[in-house]
Amino acid sequence: MSRTLRFVSPSLSYRPLSAATTFRGHYRGCLLSEEFTPDTETHAGESYGTYRLVIEKEVMMSEQYWEALSAAVDLIKDIELIWAYAGGIPLRGHAFAPTAAMIHPPNGWTRNGTEVHDGLCQDERRSYLANASITVHHYRSGARFFLEPALKALEAYDRSDALTHTLVQLHYDGMMSSTEDGPHFLFAKALEIIRAILPGETDAERQRKLPAEIQARLAHGFHWFFDMANNRFNTRHAVRQGPQLHPRMTVKEETEFLRQADLIIRGAISERLGIDLVTAY
Repeated sequence: MSRTLRFVSPSLSYRPLSAATTFRGHYRGCLLSEEFTPDTETHAGESYGTYRLVIEKEVMMSEQYWEALSAAVDLIKDIELIWAYAGGIPLRGHAFAPTAAMIHPPNGWTRNGTEVHDGLCQDERRSYLANASITVHHYRSGARFFLEPALKALEAYDRSDALTHTLVQLHYDGMMSSTEDGPHFLFAKALEIIRAILPGETDAERQRKLPAEIQARLAHGFHWFFDMANNRFNTRHAVRQGPQLHPRMTVKEETEFLRQADLIIRGAISERLGIDLVTAY
């Protein structure tokens, strides 16, 4: 008699902005399905439901258990790697949030930053999607669910080369980093790879090879990102010539570097995977 291994993701609070249908599909011998229970909570005056991803793997005999377990866990890890290219931000409850990552009290201290920010956004009638990345508990909204585009991205990832895998890993590790300078360092490494693979003799020529949508959203020229990467303590090089330390990025520099480096990196990855660009902001 067979038995079924079952893995359930952490739950997300999600608000579909239009009629959306959950998806089921098989991949690498596993069944993946979305579960959504509407209207389970209210946040900022809006109703949210509970979203989970479920992955199941049938096991026929005890001798197959460890192989089946390994296959399912490998699939979960790879789904997490590419989820941001379908859902904008990572699957689990720790999203890349420059402003939140940079400004936080020491461990053990509490704050009411979420309530204050929510109130300000409500007063200004701003979108809560941008605010979703500030708290550990995320409130997300969108026009569709995530699994179908995530599987398309994963299929493309499985066909891609080692360089693309490296870019995806650096991007994911940067988004999920819990250290103060982790995202800066890892994004700088990814940008270095992208700079090397884009055609052109100068940074201006390379920038023109980026997708038009990304070029239109950049506040700085391409060269600025490498100036930040090479001449700020947060990124790759700690010391100037001699014993002087490089200065740390200002809050404005950090926010612009992290958000726009994220945009450049996911644009390059999406092009290499041949999938639509999905942004976090």
